[in-house]
Amino acid sequence: MWAAADGSRVSLWEPADLPRTSAVRAGETYSGLTAAFALGRPADVWILPIFTISNSESGYERNHQGAALVLRWEIALTAGASWEQATSAAVE
Repeated sequence: MWAAADGSRVSLWEPADLPRTSAVRAGETYSGLTAAFALGRPADVWILPIFTISNSESGYERNHQGAALVLRWEIALTAGASWEQATSAAVE
């Protein structure tokens, strides 16, 4: 499992970040499926893996459940100002 933006590619198994971007893709190698996100405004992208811990016959096990892609914008608004952003997603 991976995420990529602007020529950088990182694993979804470890916390990571991608450069500020207007497009990010996340994929799973076995199935070949990719989720593509187009951002109306460039954002910082943080990758946060999600793990659970279970207790089985062989002891404690760490299981990878997925990952969160956090899109982050710094917003500084003056009184009465507004801010809009749209993100579209597609499965490839």
